[in-house]
Amino acid sequence: MDGKDPDEQPKADPTPEPTDDSLRKPLLYVSELIAAPDMVNAGESFRVSVTLINRGGVDARYILAAASAEDEGLVSTEQIGRKFAEQLKKGEKLSFSFEFTVSMKALSGEHRLFVAVEYEDRYGTAYSERAELVVNVVQPVSLGFDNAKLPEKVTSGDSFEIPIAVYNTGYAPMYNVKAELLCDGLIAASAYLGKLEPDQSADKMMSVFAATLYGGKYGESVGQILISYVDAEGASYTDVIAVRTTITRAVKLTDEEKAAEEAKIAEQKTLSQWWVSLLIGIAIIAVIVSVIIVTKFTRAMKMK
Repeated sequence: MDGKDPDEQPKADPTPEPTDDSLRKPLLYVSELIAAPDMVNAGESFRVSVTLINRGGVDARYILAAASAEDEGLVSTEQIGRKFAEQLKKGEKLSFSFEFTVSMKALSGEHRLFVAVEYEDRYGTAYSERAELVVNVVQPVSLGFDNAKLPEKVTSGDSFEIPIAVYNTGYAPMYNVKAELLCDGLIAASAYLGKLEPDQSADKMMSVFAATLYGGKYGESVGQILISYVDAEGASYTDVIAVRTTITRAVKLTDEEKAAEEAKIAEQKTLSQWWVSLLIGIAIIAVIVSVIIVTKFTRAMKMK
């Protein structure tokens, strides 16, 4: 036994050994392509380093290398975005570097860079090579929200709702957005708004039940609405809205007060029905009078 794992797969060589055909021409490979740093904040700069190796059998001439971004989030800071070399001998290496800046409005996440290499052999035959690099852009999360408020007064035992509206005002997505109410005497379920993409908004009603202050008391209650969310890297954030209200005791009527209230409602109902009957009667009388007048007028016209 040689100590090797029989199931182990041989590792691929990114720059394979030259073949008989390649011995008659230059073959440039991108042996190294690095962004430093590979995770860049919006507004910051980074450098792309490229190393070429000639694995062919003859020298390469007039090497021209250029780096370009897939989108406008990555911007070259160099006046001349191409690098030139007169020659790269067989078996030797050649390195270039490019400077880029991340736009302040670049979306958070992966952005792609491409490096294209063009070269010739001594007979003027053209060749090309292309490589790709991923740069991770980091954008700070930015949340906006409406200033939610509680009613000035709430009655113990009653339920009500609070509108919650939030907005993603940045260029990075945010996750697990939710609002929670922490206020003595008020019981509420959290309002879950989920994921927000850049420029996206969401709203939800938070249901609240009014109980009593700690110890069964009534009066002013001061608390907070917490709006929490997570960025793409898993970091947590919380924004706070200060709220206040006054919890009042529910009015309890005696039997006499309940009877008086019911009698008042019944009286108002009867009065309302009387007015409806009166209006209907007046309307009927008006119709009858109109018919009589029209009839008399018709007869008078016939007599003439």
